[in-house]
Amino acid sequence: MKNLLSEELERYQTLSNYNTKFTLTENIIVNEQLGVSLKSAQKAFKTIGKDIGAFTKISGKQLDTLLNMSDDTFAKELTSAMNKDLKNTKANQANGFRMAASKELSKIQAIRDITRKQTALLAKVPPKVLTVKQIDNIIAKVKNANDLKYSSIKSTKKPGGTTGGTKTAPGPGGGNRGKAGGVAAANPSLIARIKAGMSWPTLLKVGAGIATVGVLWWLFKDNSPTPPPIPEPPEPNPKPIPEPPNPNPTPSKYKTCPDTFPIAMYCKNETVRKVQGCLSIKTDSAFGPGTQSALVAKGLPGTEITQNTVDVACGSKVVEPVVDPNVDLIDGEDATKL
Repeated sequence: MKNLLSEELERYQTLSNYNTKFTLTENIIVNEQLGVSLKSAQKAFKTIGKDIGAFTKISGKQLDTLLNMSDDTFAKELTSAMNKDLKNTKANQANGFRMAASKELSKIQAIRDITRKQTALLAKVPPKVLTVKQIDNIIAKVKNANDLKYSSIKSTKKPGGTTGGTKTAPGPGGGNRGKAGGVAAANPSLIARIKAGMSWPTLLKVGAGIATVGVLWWLFKDNSPTPPPIPEPPEPNPKPIPEPPNPNPTPSKYKTCPDTFPIAMYCKNETVRKVQGCLSIKTDSAFGPGTQSALVAKGLPGTEITQNTVDVACGSKVVEPVVDPNVDLIDGEDATKL
């Protein structure tokens, strides 16, 4: 039964990742692709302005090993961690112990997926950077899939422990079936009475009664197949609690700067707007982290904007910036944090 449920889970995972444009063999190869290197993961997270060290507690050689695993090997490692969690949960039920070992592995899986997606976007022309919403969607997808897998493994576990039988001390009869004070007196059960010397008519009546009960049980028992266990629904993502308004708002980092080179970070002017238009990002005239990430993806330092920055970003053709009506250009705080 356990093997059957494991096969069903693997089949579900294969179908959920199935690409209709590929053959079955190609889909199997894609689903069992190799992992990612630690260097590419660090580059991807640096591009999106994230820190791997703040995302997971696992680091060093262990992190490198987990990232380099193939998808098939990593899935087995995650399943082993979930089984370990189930065992520890039973031992620490009073403390609410749950998914401690597999929680960090779920984060590693999210790092692998984010790295692959960001690496693919950087290979495009022009290169793009994952948005916050896309990153949150990847993390939520990994969490929901692993919660479902954890619930499926949990539903296959049977409660352990067996009840051992108890021995009854022999009666004062010393095992003599013919004496009234023997085994029958000390053990008034049906088996003890048979051993003590029950008469044949009585034995026939008892046998007929047992047979009748057996036939009735067979006729009225539910012979329908046992339905598969219903997996527990994944835990819903709690809605973030909005932060109360700050009575003393922090002044904006951004300021209006002249259109002369070099242009430093947190400056706002028309040159920044033109460079943003060439990079195909929102043109809010503010030189912030988002604009810096786009410059880095273009192969530029991104610490400042110079004439060389404009030449590389825009090329020989000068692209006029497109005004985005959805961008709030109120001086004091940049709504897009770019």
